[in-house]
Amino acid sequence: MSFSTETESEGAPPGADGLASQFLREFHQRLLAAPRKRLELQSLVDIFLSIRPEVIDSAERLGELLTALKMLESSGAIVLPKGKRGYSNSSSGKFRLPLWVTVSPSSSSENRLSAQSIPWVPVLNFCSTFTSQRQILLASVVNQFLIENRGRQIIQVPLRERSLQLFGDEKQLDKMCRDGAIFDGKLPISAIGAREVEYPLVVTTFEPGHPVLIVENHHTYFSFCEWNRISRMFSAIVYGAGMFLKKAERSIDNVMQEFGADQIFYFGDIDLNGFEIPISINRVRKGEGRTSLLAADSYYGYALQFGVQAEDKSWTGNRTGKLQEICDEVSAFLPALSASALAVMFAGRRIAQECLGLEALTSGQCSKPTDTSI
Repeated sequence: MSFSTETESEGAPPGADGLASQFLREFHQRLLAAPRKRLELQSLVDIFLSIRPEVIDSAERLGELLTALKMLESSGAIVLPKGKRGYSNSSSGKFRLPLWVTVSPSSSSENRLSAQSIPWVPVLNFCSTFTSQRQILLASVVNQFLIENRGRQIIQVPLRERSLQLFGDEKQLDKMCRDGAIFDGKLPISAIGAREVEYPLVVTTFEPGHPVLIVENHHTYFSFCEWNRISRMFSAIVYGAGMFLKKAERSIDNVMQEFGADQIFYFGDIDLNGFEIPISINRVRKGEGRTSLLAADSYYGYALQFGVQAEDKSWTGNRTGKLQEICDEVSAFLPALSASALAVMFAGRRIAQECLGLEALTSGQCSKPTDTSI
């Protein structure tokens, strides 16, 4: 498909804002649906090619993009940069492409989309009640994708790949997705061939048949890996990377399955954040009937006995209130030592897990953790 600089007004549906071709209408809608009004050149290229994948290998693709942008500008849909600095030459010097465009708001009553006028696919019939222009625009993009793929088996791809294809923004579906569905839980992302992908964990593996240990910080991760090469106490040592573990916690199950482990221990800093990580993860895992993280009690015991207490500057909110909220969960996670750990935290102090280092581990000062959870 090539573009003419003339527009066809005949047959243009209401609300098309003078954009006659189906491609230009869809291109305009995708631009309007983008989270930012100023779109950089790469985003423009991504959106353009997501609608016209057949020209990806064409030498004329940039020329077609430029023509489409000029047509949108002539209709008032976008504003191109002023001056030479707003443009970049292609490698051949043939095209001067805008480094960015600004999307004009479509706010007049004649240009407003009506959800009731859109022929929704059956699974999106609920969208006919939408009143927000942005919500209608986002839904119309999904609707068009489902129409184009009607009767086909849609490959399940990572969420951000599908998001980039649909909206020219790889994170748009992240903002819309809750519990595997979009539009307030009404459309599962599987319907648009998307799937959430777990963050990968950094894992050092040993032989199966033993528990798994997760540690919060990377220096401690190094020391435990070195020590475990000799002690062989754990099948795997996992680097939790602080709060990152909350995003990657489903990957824990993969590690357990790979090594046939029925126990997974956690060892972190003795501070508010250090306990909030395993506690919040266990809330989710218990609610779904999955194996909870166990406190590496002997390691926490060593830290409480030999670790240096320092002022905790990592928590700036209402420390006392937050600690009171999680007291019972700390007690259930680390029953025999919770009173001592809470006393440290209520005093505004913390103990870094690095106090249990490679020297202490190799000298045999800690016993194997046990399951003491309530």
